[in-house]
Amino acid sequence: MKVFMFVFLGVLLAILAACLIVLIVIHFKLKKSLGPQYPELKKAINEIPQLAKQEYSSIKSIGGMTNIIKPKILKDFKDFNINSLFNTVEKDITKYLNVIEKKDLSLVDKDLIYLKTELKDIIDNYKEENIYEKFSSIDFHKHSLKDYTKSNGTATITVSSSISYYYDTNQKDIEHYDDVKKGTKYVTEYVYVYDETKFDEKAVNFSLHCPNCGAPIKSLSSDCSYCGIEIKPINMRCWKLNKIYELK
Repeated sequence: MKVFMFVFLGVLLAILAACLIVLIVIHFKLKKSLGPQYPELKKAINEIPQLAKQEYSSIKSIGGMTNIIKPKILKDFKDFNINSLFNTVEKDITKYLNVIEKKDLSLVDKDLIYLKTELKDIIDNYKEENIYEKFSSIDFHKHSLKDYTKSNGTATITVSSSISYYYDTNQKDIEHYDDVKKGTKYVTEYVYVYDETKFDEKAVNFSLHCPNCGAPIKSLSSDCSYCGIEIKPINMRCWKLNKIYELK
């Protein structure tokens, strides 16, 4: 048994020695072929991890058409206040991330009610896979109106947001650093039902949800098919968060 171990260690050392020799040969061949450029190449290779970290933590720029879209919204909604909307965006994104971090569906309030089903799926999956995500010291840098549409009795505003936060997770292959904030972008979509008689869930590119249980709403003229609560159109006549996602 001891003889076998010595033979195994001898073979292993021989392989390591051969690999070291190959690396040394490659080093000198590169140095010879590149000449004066070799130190620059070596420097560039050494800087790759630092550049990746800088890109990770950089404040992300966002495109948008705020100056074009804002007048269109004001034409349809005289009391629209863009600063109020952006404040709501910050509040809702913070709440959304907090629900995911805490993995607690009871934290879903009236502002996130349209996302209750989505958040339940995320939380159930995270609990089953023992996944955690943490978002701390959230900073909002800039918001911009990205899109505005009207269709089938509904109006939809899409907002792009540049934010940063300290991020931690136990998910493999997801980049994160302890000492710098992650710079990223989020897109939020807000919907307003201004004419419930025209609403048709099959004709719009989103689905509304019950303000009580979060279940999808197929008609504004009937009770919720899941919890039985009466769907009052007045509950829909305000800007509600209908979609949120990180733009990677």
